Amino acid sequence: MMGRRRKKGPPKPTQRYVNWAIMAYLNRYSGPRSHVRRMLWRKLDRCLSEHGGDRGDVHQWIEQALDQAEQAGLINDLKYVQTKVRGYLRRGHSIRSIAHKLRAKGISSDMVHQVVQVIE
Repeated sequence: MMGRRRKKGPPKPTQRYVNWAIMAYLNRYSGPRSHVRRMLWRKLDRCLSEHGGDRGDVHQWIEQALDQAEQAGLINDLKYVQTKVRGYLRRGHSIRSIAHKLRAKGISSDMVHQVVQVIE
């Protein structure tokens, strides 16, 4: 059949791909370290299932990429929490619902309550 493209599968899991994936994500979105880690694992699980590879190597690549992004200031959990808490409070959300939403992103309740105390 003419005109149909075959859908590409996921790329091979390499350190270069991990670095590209984290930068592509952080150029569009901000997020806490734990959320970015989960996103990378979802992407790389697809790569590993397609091409195989060592999960230990991938784990090291992900942690290195996260450390580099944190050192460069692209990932800052405290700044993320402050921004989200202010926005949710401005929209009238309760502290409990804010803590619940941020816990889903991997933020501890203690950090949320500390930020709320500072803001209020």
